[in-house]
Amino acid sequence: MGNKKALIFRGLIIIAIAGLVAGWFLDWWSTYVVHLQLADAVVIHPWGLEYGDLGTFKGYLEGADMPAIFAPLMWIYFGLCVVVLLASLFLRGKTIKIWKYSFSLPGFILFAVGVSYIVVAITVTIVAAIRTGDFYGLKLLGTTYVYVQDHVESDMISGFEIGYWLVWGTGVYCLILALLRKKLYI
Repeated sequence: MGNKKALIFRGLIIIAIAGLVAGWFLDWWSTYVVHLQLADAVVIHPWGLEYGDLGTFKGYLEGADMPAIFAPLMWIYFGLCVVVLLASLFLRGKTIKIWKYSFSLPGFILFAVGVSYIVVAITVTIVAAIRTGDFYGLKLLGTTYVYVQDHVESDMISGFEIGYWLVWGTGVYCLILALLRKKLYI
């Protein structure tokens, strides 16, 4: 029975890895420029911004990009999360002691990845809300009328995309797996 539980638990970790990868590559936020009929005019990914075919209007977003070091750091974070989750598949019987508490290493890894992924989602929300407001008062969620100058005005409809919600789901899923590890796995 222990072998079956081990296989089931490892399968559940693989599902967590799949959720992590899918959430990473899907769009997290986008805005639609009504005047240009341009869906996904600006898209937020965890590693930075992507612009649609804005043409000359792209100049109005000068300075919106994150610092150059941001994307490499986010890719390193993603790689570490995937590697430690993969490593947790093979760390049977290992424990870690923090203060007077002992935790299984795979459970601790799941918990740490889940918490870090949720922290990333919260941070993205805060930073995106601040940064979008810096550009013509664009709201993070909903419709905003943006006026730059004559003939450069439009409603913009912004909102979170499926990748953002998958990040939250994967983070919570990792936390639940970590908390239920003893019940699911010997």
